[in-house]
Amino acid sequence: MYCRAFLFIAFNLIETICKKYPLAKCSYCQSSPCCCKEKRFDAILEPISEIQLAWTLKEWQEHFNNFYGQKNKEKGVEYILNRLFREAGELLALQMMTCRGELSSDKIEEEFALELADIFAWTIAVANFLETDLESAVLKRFGRGCWKCNQNPCVCGNFNVKPVKWDSQL
Repeated sequence: MYCRAFLFIAFNLIETICKKYPLAKCSYCQSSPCCCKEKRFDAILEPISEIQLAWTLKEWQEHFNNFYGQKNKEKGVEYILNRLFREAGELLALQMMTCRGELSSDKIEEEFALELADIFAWTIAVANFLETDLESAVLKRFGRGCWKCNQNPCVCGNFNVKPVKWDSQL
C-alpha cells in the first residue's frame, strides 16, 4: 500500500521546531519558563528565529531545559517517557489517517513536522532529566558514520533486525 505521506519528505523540521518552540516564550502558555497546566490550548506558532536555525543540539537541549526542565523534574521520568511514547503514537495515528486519505494533502507535511517536533522535544526532555549530554552521545554513536559499517553514507544495505551492540561506555 502506497501512502501519500511519503511524498512529503522534504519539509524543514528545524523550521517547524523553531516555530513551535520559540526563543522567548512557551508557544502554549506564552510564558517563560513554561507554566502550562496538563490540559492546554493549541500551540501558537511563532515566526522563525534566525538565531535558532543555527542552534546545535546542545543549544536546543539547554533551551528546553530552561523552559521545561523544572516542571519535568517534578513530574518524573515516567511522565516524560509517557509523553514521548504518546507523541510517537500520535505520529503513527497521523500516518494511518494519511494512508486512509483522511488528511488533506496540504496538511500532511505540516502535521508530520509538528508531531516530529514534539518527539524531538520529549526526547530532549528525557536527556535533560537524566542529565545526559545528548549532542555528545549522538556524536559518539553516529559521528563516525553508520554504527555498524562505519561508513558515511552507510553501505550496509537494507534495514536489518540484528540486535544493536551498545557501547558500555555511554
